[in-house]
Amino acid sequence: MKYSAVLSFLMLLACGCNRNGAMTNLLNERKLLLDSANHLHDSIGSYLQKSEYDSAAATKKQLGAVHARLTAIQSSMDSLEKAH
Repeated sequence: MKYSAVLSFLMLLACGCNRNGAMTNLLNERKLLLDSANHLHDSIGSYLQKSEYDSAAATKKQLGAVHARLTAIQSSMDSLEKAH
């Protein structure tokens, strides 16, 4: 019985550490993507001022992909919070 209790405790501890590690990774990725989104947003404005519409359109597509990933990260973070 003691062995089972210790094993259960270790499993709970391991799951908690994995969840914390996953949350940390998501937070780090989110920070990098937010910085990237800000940079892309600034680039779009610069392209538009220079009348470089093709470059602005391509950068806008990149920004859309970054926003999609940010949405997925937020969803994952919400799921981890609910599981906690």
